[in-house]
Amino acid sequence: MQPIDISYLDRLLRLNEVCQISGICKTVVYEKMRVGQFPRQVQIGLPGAKRGTARWALSAVTEWVEAHKNGQSWTDKTSQRIAVASEQGTS
Repeated sequence: MQPIDISYLDRLLRLNEVCQISGICKTVVYEKMRVGQFPRQVQIGLPGAKRGTARWALSAVTEWVEAHKNGQSWTDKTSQRIAVASEQGTS
């Protein structure tokens, strides 16, 4: 039996959880996301649905918080990795 690659598995957060963890309000989340200073949301839901559901990867939000606590710059590597995995059908 082949080992399963679970590196793409991550808990997905609702916006209210993102705000609690990050300490910023939803307006600031979307503004920072728009300018590339906060993790992008991942759209989930049925293909072809009128409206998708937005979630954020816990690991991406945690990376953002840790970078800011340590005074470091932040890049959105986790959301990029999840987006690629979604496109490849692995999530």
